[in-house]
This record gives sequence, structure tokens and C-alpha cells, in this order.
Amino acid sequence: MNGNSNAPDYLTTEEVCALLKLSDRTVYDLCRKGKLPGAAKVGGVWRVERAVLVAWLKAGGDADFGRKLQEVE
Repeated sequence: MNGNSNAPDYLTTEEVCALLKLSDRTVYDLCRKGKLPGAAKVGGVWRVERAVLVAWLKAGGDADFGRKLQEVE
């Protein structure tokens, strides 16, 4: 958990691998292809916003989730 309760919580790629039970190669490929919602490259490393990833998982990992999320925003 971060020190600022208003700031989003971000996961490392290693944490995403463990959560999704995927290889690091698969997670990196998903990030690079823009298929992992909440993923952003910060300072040369990938970070994934936990809340966005969890919402995507709850939606069933829907491939259109990112587009639907943008429509809501």
C-alpha cells in the first residue's frame, strides 16, 4: 500500500505474473500490445494499476474492456 490513500496502487510485472499465473514473457507482451488494462511504462518499467486490473478480471478479462472504460471516462 502506498502512503497517499488517494493515489492509485500499482503492481509490478512480477506481482501481475503471480496474480494472473502467467509467465513474465506473456505479461510483458500483453503490456507492449496494450492488451493489459491499467498498464503503463514509468521510468522504463511497466506498472499496472491494481484497481483497473481487478475490474478487468471481474469483467471476465473482456478484450473490449479498455475501450468500454475509455467510453465511461
